[in-house]
Amino acid sequence: MIPPEVLISGILEGSIYSLIAIGLSQIIGVMRIINYTHGDLMIFGAMISFWLFTLFGLDPLLSLVIIVPLTLGAGMFIQKFIVGPSIRKVELQSSASMVITFGLALVIMQSEFIVWSPNLRSIETSYTALNFMVGGVLVNLMRVLALLMAVAVAVLLHLTLSRTGLGRAIRACTQDREAAMMLGVNFEKTAYLTFGLSTALASVAGLLWILTHVLNPGLGIAFTVRGFIVLILGGMGSIAGPFIAGIIVGLLENIGIYVFGGVFRDTVVYVILFLVLLLRPRGILGKVEVYA
Repeated sequence: MIPPEVLISGILEGSIYSLIAIGLSQIIGVMRIINYTHGDLMIFGAMISFWLFTLFGLDPLLSLVIIVPLTLGAGMFIQKFIVGPSIRKVELQSSASMVITFGLALVIMQSEFIVWSPNLRSIETSYTALNFMVGGVLVNLMRVLALLMAVAVAVLLHLTLSRTGLGRAIRACTQDREAAMMLGVNFEKTAYLTFGLSTALASVAGLLWILTHVLNPGLGIAFTVRGFIVLILGGMGSIAGPFIAGIIVGLLENIGIYVFGGVFRDTVVYVILFLVLLLRPRGILGKVEVYA
């Protein structure tokens, strides 16, 4: 019998995976590129929050006011001045994007190692260690807050995509970039705003992770891979798909750790990926093709 604590922990942890995957899906849908920097930019946002708390005592949740605009700007800068111009000069766009973003991810990771060192870090506040009982099950308050924040961010993103001009432009480019451009959508502007939005989502996921786990700069690629696995499981074309998939991955990962031990944590995730690719390659709620 799986203890309820394991299931609850999996759901709460999976919500953070969902945010990582939702951010990745926006870039792949609009720009049709693979962004390997996503996990490292997630860690960048988390570390900024850590040092704002450590050096200045700024509450981590309040630091979102700083790290979201900062990472939004960083993402826009990377797309506008590094990724975008580089890809335009290369014929094989998708192959070029993988090489460029993977190289940039290594640069970001090594820079974070140099600046912040590879030590494990976490943020401990008066509320991160608070626990309460629900039906005889011990639940961590911060993990519940992380779930609620993940849901709120997903809802806000859905409203942005469905009710704003930027959202309509993003959806149009996702469905048919060429047709959208013919109808007057400024693809270049949409691309770097999408990259910035994706990076901002990653920074929120990074903050939630460092509030509930330990973190170091070397974990960026691992989070990127987790995001891709969740995205493949959930499918492109919706926010609900990756969100549900993140919860499923978190659940199965925690059950796998309980049954087989922590050493098999990644094995469980890759088995999930293999089964999804074998049985349902379009994912749970996939609507459009993933460009690679």
